[in-house]
Amino acid sequence: MAEGLIGNDPDAMNKLAAQMKTAAETIRNAVSGLDGQVNGVAWNGPDARQFKGTDWPASSKRLIAIATDLDTTSTVITKQASDQVATSAN
Repeated sequence: MAEGLIGNDPDAMNKLAAQMKTAAETIRNAVSGLDGQVNGVAWNGPDARQFKGTDWPASSKRLIAIATDLDTTSTVITKQASDQVATSAN
């Protein structure tokens, strides 16, 4: 894209959107795998109850929210790339 023009490179934008989707899925897979490990680890006592019952659920919820944000951002970027193609065609 030439310097000074307003718009975006749709191919680069779609690549970025795909990378964000991949990152979101990586986060979801990590959380899923860690859930099994957290719940399966031999650990008892008040610290274990705190971690398994409160700390990890809160952390996993935040990680899933990040993944959702990445998906939303990916959708916005894909739309912007599509809009650029439509605008450039006119």
